[in-house]
Amino acid sequence: MPTWSNWAGNQKSHPSVSERPASESEVIAVVNRAVSNKQRVKVVGSGHSFTGIAVPDEVMIDLSKLNQIVDIDRTRGLVTVQAGIVLSDLNAHLEAQGLSMPNLGDVTYQTLAGAVSTSTHGTGLQRTGLAAQIDSFRLVTAAGETMVCSTEQNQNVFHSGRVSLGALGVITEVTLRVVPAFNLRAVEQPMRIDFVLDNFSRLLGATYEMGSHQSEQCQYRPSRLTRQISNVVQQDVPRKLCIRFVVSHWSTVSAPDSKVGNYSSFVWSC
Repeated sequence: MPTWSNWAGNQKSHPSVSERPASESEVIAVVNRAVSNKQRVKVVGSGHSFTGIAVPDEVMIDLSKLNQIVDIDRTRGLVTVQAGIVLSDLNAHLEAQGLSMPNLGDVTYQTLAGAVSTSTHGTGLQRTGLAAQIDSFRLVTAAGETMVCSTEQNQNVFHSGRVSLGALGVITEVTLRVVPAFNLRAVEQPMRIDFVLDNFSRLLGATYEMGSHQSEQCQYRPSRLTRQISNVVQQDVPRKLCIRFVVSHWSTVSAPDSKVGNYSSFVWSC
């Protein structure tokens, strides 16, 4: 009996059946068999979720063999891929074509279907999550039927199915809106917490020479220097004045000749 566990190791199960279909027709066959045997089907991706939502007790479908690029439409800015492709592999394929996803989270070992179905978010006030980048998708329902879902076909299923948590069926193929490849430029600087709090709105909306910020994050990092200072003058200096924030500003820059890092569209999530 196969054993499954999520990435964190806090969810484990022993599904009675483990399937790794290599095509949509094989997915349909698996679903039909499960229905005939009155078994429940769960699709698993990379197991990034900490919850038990994907724990497979009866029939487990692993889409890792559905990991190919199906079509690239440069004119319309669309890429169609199989649902089991891992984001890091998808990024590599897109970079080779001079393309990129508009936004990503900070984890790239997720499968595409798993990332969009669980509403993986990106970063930035002007950016959307991964599900909003979907132009259309193909879905195998519990009846063993295939549906094409978009803003023009099966609209209700499209809008709910992009973040369906696997409740509507098995997503086998996704068409994404993509953009020309770009690099990210980051500016990181330490700031005291009182300054950050007093100027938070201005920092979020500020425009620097490199252009409007796409993303901003704050990290609490009590440095060794400030700890040493606070130990020396702890009676005289309030603790809050010895806390520092590292504020990172991220913005997109064009990337024809030189690269700023090796990430074509990597954005940290807060």
